[in-house]
Amino acid sequence: MWRLKISKGTSPQRMNVGANNSFAPVVSRLGHRLAFVNAKFDVNIWRIDLKGTSQKPNLPFQFIASTELDAIPAYSPDGRKIAFVSQRSGASEIWVCDSDGTKATQLTSFNGFGAVYSPSWSPDGQNIAFTGVQKGVKDDIYAINANGGTPRRLTDNTAEDKWPYWSHDGKWIYFTSTRSGREEIWKMPSVGGEALQITRNSGDEPKESPDGKFLYYMKGWPAAVSVWRAAVDGSQEKKVLDSVHNEGQWAVGEDGIYFFRIPDKLGFSDLCFYEFATGQFRKIVTVQREVQNHVAVSPNGRTLLYPQSDESGSVLMLVENFR
Repeated sequence: MWRLKISKGTSPQRMNVGANNSFAPVVSRLGHRLAFVNAKFDVNIWRIDLKGTSQKPNLPFQFIASTELDAIPAYSPDGRKIAFVSQRSGASEIWVCDSDGTKATQLTSFNGFGAVYSPSWSPDGQNIAFTGVQKGVKDDIYAINANGGTPRRLTDNTAEDKWPYWSHDGKWIYFTSTRSGREEIWKMPSVGGEALQITRNSGDEPKESPDGKFLYYMKGWPAAVSVWRAAVDGSQEKKVLDSVHNEGQWAVGEDGIYFFRIPDKLGFSDLCFYEFATGQFRKIVTVQREVQNHVAVSPNGRTLLYPQSDESGSVLMLVENFR
């Protein structure tokens, strides 16, 4: 929670009220009490070993966890590192850990003056592209060295640019943009430069196939989404999947697409696999908790990560002697 003086030329000041995820502030008429809502939710990243000792998937288990949100995981190309979004420092930042979930290190430091999400590794594992929202203005694409440093802003225009994804050769970054008046897939040189529009009939969250021949993307968010495939130039568009969970969503692997189905009446979601070679579907496991953004599969296809809501609710807070 932040406060701002009405006079011109002042800057917002962060309030130390001892609570993150606070909203809906109300000050009493006499001005000495502050009431607000504090959201109590905990999203953690869970892991499934897709090929257990019996060559069948093992049961999911909590993998990357803290008392704050941990979500949107992404494996490095060699599978040795995982980038993810966490609020454990008090604000949304990009973190990196080893593939076993240990040695978590904060990579970005926006320090509450915005939000970051959607990390994506370069093919050589040296850089991570992500979406940054500076001071709540709009979404832009940034890149940062995987070992840390100062983020480089790659887009800067009046449109929203988000959800970056590197091409397999590292020359391009695909992303979602509203430059044409609605969300479409664009691409730009990975070092920055003029962007080219790819899709013409809407598209969101691009993912290139491992062989670089196809571009996968989704349509329909925030309702149930469908997954589409096109050539990397946007031609030969074709629907691949329907009725995909709008939060758990999907990930492209070497042999197919992992995705969550729409939850049933009990809120249970089936994690499924669509195989490219056969066009067949199979269920991997049913998750009985609320799934969050996003699915990630390891490069060797042996492990899968997904965020899950382990706690959800809110409490009413009161600050006495408010000044």
